[in-house]
Amino acid sequence: MAVNLDVEAVAEVSGRTRFDRWLAVLVGAAAILAALLASLQVDSGLQEERALHMASRMSVRIFEETAGSSPRFSFQINSLQQATTLAIGATAAQIAVLEMPETAEAIQARAEADVRASERLMAIGQSMGDVPPPTSGIDQATRDVLASDPLDWAGLLSEQLRQMDIADRFGERANRTLFGLSLLALGAVLVGLAAVLGRGVPGRAVLAAATLTLLAAAAWGVAALIV
Repeated sequence: MAVNLDVEAVAEVSGRTRFDRWLAVLVGAAAILAALLASLQVDSGLQEERALHMASRMSVRIFEETAGSSPRFSFQINSLQQATTLAIGATAAQIAVLEMPETAEAIQARAEADVRASERLMAIGQSMGDVPPPTSGIDQATRDVLASDPLDWAGLLSEQLRQMDIADRFGERANRTLFGLSLLALGAVLVGLAAVLGRGVPGRAVLAAATLTLLAAAAWGVAALIV
């Protein structure tokens, strides 16, 4: 005698319908996805914070080195300008004396004095503008600041900009991950609602929506990784 079995009825009695299995899969997937997205969110936040901290340190170092070494450069430049001015004046006087022989002796003496003063001023400026040696008793950090030059500042500025770019990238990653977590929360709510509604048409429709929402959350997680 042929026996017709209602497969769906048998599945319902056993409690293992396709709806129930898919519901269980989504619950597990949501749990795994939540752990992954949360870890990515935390890591992105830490990386962004670290990059911002490094950029801030670069900013402080740039200010420190420019403020510390600029007076030395300014002193050297001013000394060079004054020495050059004296040298030019002395040269002009020596040329002018050729047309004023009656005052040649006084002008020549003044010109020679200006030349010696120019050389002395240049030597003093160079000596006082040099970085103190280790035997000066000044600590190494201070001497490094005094020895810095515009090329060092350019390197620090480049590193600061690089760290800011890193912070922006991880900030965008954190934002995308946060959006993925929001979709995940919505998907989890839909999974719960589908479980409440049961195996009927509304429950299946909500379960399908939950599946799409969780897939979208996973897609935003992947999008966060490729920033």
